[in-house]
Amino acid sequence: MSTLVPTLLEEARALGWIHEEVKAGRPLPALEAHAVAHAVALALRGAGPGVLPRTAEASITGPFVAHSLNAALCAGVFATALRLDPDVISALVMAALFADIGQARTGFDPLAGGPPTPEQWDKVRRHPVEGARVLLQAGTPFELPAVVAYEHHMALDGTGYPERPVKRPPHFASRLVRIADAFTAMTEPRPRRPAHPPDAALAQMDSESGTAFDPELMHAFAAAMQHLPPRPIAVE
Repeated sequence: MSTLVPTLLEEARALGWIHEEVKAGRPLPALEAHAVAHAVALALRGAGPGVLPRTAEASITGPFVAHSLNAALCAGVFATALRLDPDVISALVMAALFADIGQARTGFDPLAGGPPTPEQWDKVRRHPVEGARVLLQAGTPFELPAVVAYEHHMALDGTGYPERPVKRPPHFASRLVRIADAFTAMTEPRPRRPAHPPDAALAQMDSESGTAFDPELMHAFAAAMQHLPPRPIAVE
């Protein structure tokens, strides 16, 4: 096994607590949320170039927290490969980390069981709006994460959710996080399916380039990911 970079156990626990606070209807704990995002960005730098850090199995963190951490790490690796400014990379890590925070507010975890019922699917489709609202209420540092939370299920061709009265391309950050989030979800195991191999996930996503995903970003992402072996970040 590869050498582990510093543990994210405390950050995983803190993120789980943040989700519970939001689930209970309380405001996003802004200071703690910022601290977790900063720690994840530092762990990403500690992993070094040429690897895709992944957290350990979701048995410690739960699938929701594990997915959020993995998506944030993947977004950070992608942004680093694009040679974006370090401050921009940190902002994208935070945006990816809290892109699904609205799911906590809906009270339904789509990663924990079988296919959603129609009522549960309504909650899934509502989580971008709920997430944007939670993040906007947390103040200025969370404005970009709020945009990403609202847009990360919007496809480039105007499909997806929530529906927009005016069709326009999502924000650059939303397009980048959408790719990282989708790749992370496909390469994680789910109760109703095994994890997709990275090559298979990239091939499926590439087939949706220009419709679901920004083609230039998708091309850059595939180039960045094809030769990056996963490297675990300890959470235990």
